[in-house]
Amino acid sequence: MVWTSDVPSSDQLRDLKKTELLKAAARYFSRHGYHGASLTEIAKALGLTKSAIYYYYSDKQSLLFECSKWAHEAILLLDEGTDTDPLVRLRTLCVAYVELVVEHELGFMMFSDLENLSESECRSIIALRDRFEQRIRSLLGEARESGKLGASDPKMTALMILGSLNWMQKWFDPGGPMSATQIADQFVRVTIAGLGAVEAEDQNRSMRELKEKRTKKTKPK
Repeated sequence: MVWTSDVPSSDQLRDLKKTELLKAAARYFSRHGYHGASLTEIAKALGLTKSAIYYYYSDKQSLLFECSKWAHEAILLLDEGTDTDPLVRLRTLCVAYVELVVEHELGFMMFSDLENLSESECRSIIALRDRFEQRIRSLLGEARESGKLGASDPKMTALMILGSLNWMQKWFDPGGPMSATQIADQFVRVTIAGLGAVEAEDQNRSMRELKEKRTKKTKPK
């Protein structure tokens, strides 16, 4: 029998096991919180021995950091598509984000406090968060420059979008009438439409104010 290149090496197997451990631990942290979880409980929930976790991670804090790092790196790999319309790519990216977060129960990793991590670990996670936020800001900026979006501030809008998407984990019901994908798609559509409506209202207000000024100037004294 000849082994093919499709058979994973020992290092690849180790990485696969490590990734699966991170996914499962991330779910456990999301359900119970950092302080509500112990390595013993996590190991038991995963069907592992505590020593098996120690093989990869020295303590609970390092496990939390690696879970958070894996989650944020996975999000950076999300595909936004190749559509020429930046708003279509934004919608695609946001929907993919929600699908990933819901599928792996990553809500805790996305908006949890970083106080349980070391200073250097916090900086690493914040840097990853900033990179994803920058992707959204870039798409919003591109849409504004192309005339598809009003003059709203891309940074503020990006934070609003991310905050709303992350909060969805608090109320989303997997057994509800709408899937996470449907809710995310509708949310982004409404948000984008709302930004356009705000811009239109700003323009109408400016026109009304201009007309009022002209009317005042033409009134006889």
